Amino acid sequence: MSSITLPSIPVQDMLIQFADELKISQFALNETRQNLERLRFQSTPIALNSAFQNELNLVHNLYQRLLDLTIQNIKAQHAISGLIHTDVSDELINFPDRQFIRILVKRISQDLVPLEKKYQDYKKANEMLAARISILTTVQSPAMAGTNFWESVKLCSEQSRNS
Repeated sequence: MSSITLPSIPVQDMLIQFADELKISQFALNETRQNLERLRFQSTPIALNSAFQNELNLVHNLYQRLLDLTIQNIKAQHAISGLIHTDVSDELINFPDRQFIRILVKRISQDLVPLEKKYQDYKKANEMLAARISILTTVQSPAMAGTNFWESVKLCSEQSRNS
């Protein structure tokens, strides 16, 4: 049985590609942040059935708070990825070695990955709340969106307080 050998990528080429991907990521983070900031200033919508306005007010308030947390998270990701990009760019000038790659991977896993995971949690919660807002503003007799909806809202609220 023969072993498979993967082509080795020079460290410098790998870092150049990584720096390019960081720039693209930063652009995407900026776009997302701008979109969320536009949503953040929307006024509370009106429920189609006025009996559900209090619920809509509560859901919209949670949604706005999660948007704020999401925006803060994106700003932190952008700042950290910017610092990493600067370090990578500086290292390219200094003829990088594999030790720098190990340090870079450790730094990303400690600083950036936890923020990205938290962002995914916020994104999921925001989508759930946006779906409920949509139901409350478009359906005359809004049924609960699943039996665990309010438990999920409570969890989102607790997460936003703990962050």
